[in-house]
Amino acid sequence: MMENNNPFYWNLGERGIKDMMLSLKGIKELIICSAYCSLKGVEILNSVKENNRLDKKKITVYLSNKFSTRNCDDILSQLSEIATVNIVNSEGGKFFHPKLYLIKSRDSTNKLILGSSNLTDGGLVKNIEMNIYKTLDDKEYLYINNFIEAIDRKSLTVDENTIDIYRRIQDDFKDIEELEEEEQLKVNAALTDRSKDAFNEEVYNFENQFFDFKDYEAFFDRNIRKVYYQPRYVVKEKMLEVHRKVLANLKSEHIDLNVHWNPSNITSSIRPDEWNKGKVNWLAIRFGKSKEQIKQLNELGLAQFFEKDIDYIGYQKHANLQYFITEKGFHIALFHAVPKDAVDRAYLDDKRSDRVFLSSLINTLEKIENTSAEWVFKKESNFNLKGDHEIRVEFDTITAKKFVNEYYKYLITEGFYSYLEYYYEPDDIRINDDNIIETITEKFKLLYPIYDLMSYKVK
Repeated sequence: MMENNNPFYWNLGERGIKDMMLSLKGIKELIICSAYCSLKGVEILNSVKENNRLDKKKITVYLSNKFSTRNCDDILSQLSEIATVNIVNSEGGKFFHPKLYLIKSRDSTNKLILGSSNLTDGGLVKNIEMNIYKTLDDKEYLYINNFIEAIDRKSLTVDENTIDIYRRIQDDFKDIEELEEEEQLKVNAALTDRSKDAFNEEVYNFENQFFDFKDYEAFFDRNIRKVYYQPRYVVKEKMLEVHRKVLANLKSEHIDLNVHWNPSNITSSIRPDEWNKGKVNWLAIRFGKSKEQIKQLNELGLAQFFEKDIDYIGYQKHANLQYFITEKGFHIALFHAVPKDAVDRAYLDDKRSDRVFLSSLINTLEKIENTSAEWVFKKESNFNLKGDHEIRVEFDTITAKKFVNEYYKYLITEGFYSYLEYYYEPDDIRINDDNIIETITEKFKLLYPIYDLMSYKVK
């Protein structure tokens, strides 16, 4: 990113320089030198063209003769519709490799983006890139212009014949790409410590599964501390795709569950931060109380539960139903309490001697007996609590009555993450492409009465 007058513009694989380029106004002419180009890069360039109402004659692009190994003819065809395109020949083994964007403005200034970003989705959006963006003085502009004139003399302007040539050799490029990808995979494998991986790709059959190996791999120990990790964004989009369909199902059943009102907070964080202690080892979407309900609780109903003054308790402190992915598999859960200041733990503490409530709780929990449900109590390291780090209570081996009698004390004790979950192996047929929406919806319907009883609401 670029701040204030800092000429260096960097990104770590999230926004890229795409947004900066799309924000540029008053462009009179644009000259681009790029080793590589993709259809996404052409799409972004077209947006810049439209934003500045540029004529095709005012955009010139110079590409290497190996600008892509796929869709070469499509790239050249689409690019030629919006710009004059030139292929720079490699001579003496010298490969055309610059990444240069010369911007001539209507205010007579000349600006330059120079660095590592090709005219591709990777270069402009996804990759870790570093560029300088500055206004050129007359001497600097002369140097840049001399370079462009020199490469122009070595280039061939693209026409239909050029496009046809690339169309005919497309298969050869594809073979080269496959070989390069195979070699790159070997290098990556050699450099990657996989000793802490949850499982190997061969362990499960991912055919027709909604989540594939790379989705789970995103949460392996070797990846959870990476600041910007593209596979996490892929998983996020998959999770959001599911949530839209699940939410529609819930509304049709008149089940009062809501995702976070801020679209950027619908999923849990996909970056290491203070809240996840610098590790993204899971990704969840939560369904719980609405913005209005939480506001009402903060205004009217929380003071009775907490000895200290608490002005506001946010969405994350309330019970919710959720589905989440980890390195080991997929989970559907009733997440009841975080270790500290959990609203609904305080509510259960207030109800601990209410026999009518406890009887209702037992009756409601009986619905999940023998359904492979587990209640998990996981200690937070900041709390000085004795006993096991994690307690798992299987409702296939315990009755609801026994659970309430023996484990209610953990439901009301601070220092534990407390949640009821169903776990699915990565190749479980219930979470494949055809079944995952129905599986989540049906489990939410089963868990909702428990959530409804165990969560606090203003009367």
